[in-house]
Amino acid sequence: MNKKSIVGFAVLLMSVILSSCNSESESVTKKDSIASKEESVISSTEVTQTVTELTTVTDFMEGEVSLKEEKLKNDNQIESNDVSENRIGSYDISVDTIEASSIYNTEIVSLPESINDKSYFLCDINNDNIVVSVDIVDEAEEYICEYGLLNPKDNSYETLITNKKDTYYSCSCGDYYVFTSYQNDVDSLEYYNAQTKENNIIFNYIDGFTVTENVPIIYDGKLYFDVYTTPNRDYVDLYEYDFTNGELLKKVENATIPMISSSGLKYVNFDYYGDGADKIVAFSDKSEFSILNKRLMELTCVEDRVFGFVNEETGHKYGDITKFQQLSENEDDITILSTISGEGELLTSLVTNDFCVAWNDETGLDSTPCTYDFLNNRIVVFDNMENCYYRTFLQSDMGMIFDIMNFNQTHQVCLFSPKED
Repeated sequence: MNKKSIVGFAVLLMSVILSSCNSESESVTKKDSIASKEESVISSTEVTQTVTELTTVTDFMEGEVSLKEEKLKNDNQIESNDVSENRIGSYDISVDTIEASSIYNTEIVSLPESINDKSYFLCDINNDNIVVSVDIVDEAEEYICEYGLLNPKDNSYETLITNKKDTYYSCSCGDYYVFTSYQNDVDSLEYYNAQTKENNIIFNYIDGFTVTENVPIIYDGKLYFDVYTTPNRDYVDLYEYDFTNGELLKKVENATIPMISSSGLKYVNFDYYGDGADKIVAFSDKSEFSILNKRLMELTCVEDRVFGFVNEETGHKYGDITKFQQLSENEDDITILSTISGEGELLTSLVTNDFCVAWNDETGLDSTPCTYDFLNNRIVVFDNMENCYYRTFLQSDMGMIFDIMNFNQTHQVCLFSPKED
């Protein structure tokens, strides 16, 4: 079994599925939705708009005040009666914290400014390499790129596939790289085998079948992915594709969100016209874990524990609270970290590996780069990085975290792995 195949992969769980099972989600352009997962940089215009929404200019301020200072001034007024002793940046921490340098081998690595004189985006890490998307044509009418592997140790680059039109990265493990493609008005799921250099179609989304927002997973030489089987997205089934023989099977009906735990594969049972997403079910013995009536936005399994992002409404015009919790089948969910009402923080993209749970925070000026050490129940703070908009990629035995706002200027990432005992 591949190292990465046994990792408890995180899977996206849209809040509209879990908290509003009887309402339809708004239509989202598929190209923009998936392309956004690959972009490693936010434009300065987008950042300015986000910050402007989170700030209020006071009349008594003299001279120019930076947006960040202005936001902090407002936050002090908003949160003056609710200051946590365990506050780090824009987070309230409910467990112990530790500096990353104390338990991780951390290294700030400088990557090339361009690849073959072209700009590039960071997509993932696999086999100790960074999966990158290199722009060839990036226009409104079409998007053409190549995918390759960048070695962060010596900045050597290897092309995987080139001249891919309107094709976007999904996941990878070992020699298999999975993409979603939009060509000739047909959506498809395809993969590239780095060993045989072959590109193959896995699934064509036709006859009412549509793409979900959930990331496929690779486990024990097979790909697991969910598919909406009707145009209005009220039914969803889980499929299995065997890379070795090309066999495609509908694995489970009314099932979504494939995930991996120490006891094997699991999925979320989903009944649009009933209780919606109500339980996690194990493939092996059909054991169940209830998630009914939890306001989940995302969830993941690690070992046999369940973690998730839970939304708590505050009525604040600058945003609700997102809680990162270990979930229980009763009301005893354990909050590990939470955002602060009014900060505008939005945590996304839960990922896990052998030693931590991580996420992205791409909305907060004062986001403190951190991960969760589930083995010792503590938040790990990256003391070698400044507060920033950050994104995290993991493989089983290492991780990579970086400032996505300033990547085009610094071209730096932080690699980390557990120190030897």
